[in-house]
Amino acid sequence: MGNGKFDPEKRSKAGKAALLRGVVAVYIGYLGVKIFAAKDTTMSLMTAHILGVLFIAAGVAVAGYAVKRWIDDSRADTAPESLPENTERVETAEDEQ
Repeated sequence: MGNGKFDPEKRSKAGKAALLRGVVAVYIGYLGVKIFAAKDTTMSLMTAHILGVLFIAAGVAVAGYAVKRWIDDSRADTAPESLPENTERVETAEDEQ
């Protein structure tokens, strides 16, 4: 991340969002394991296994998304003063007025 300054508010927000997404991912995975392992259920065993695998896959996907967003948000928390000086400014329609 370099030697730049960090915005503590953005870093804190990124950490809290990542923690919440992580909890959701673990819970979805937990539900998947419970559905997969259910022996005394009214649905067929094959259906329970398929739903369990789908929930586990969804939990893994949410966990991957949480990690990706946390990394992206952590990289984006640098203060504007610490950005490299050789970055080019992109002109927008508002600049032309």
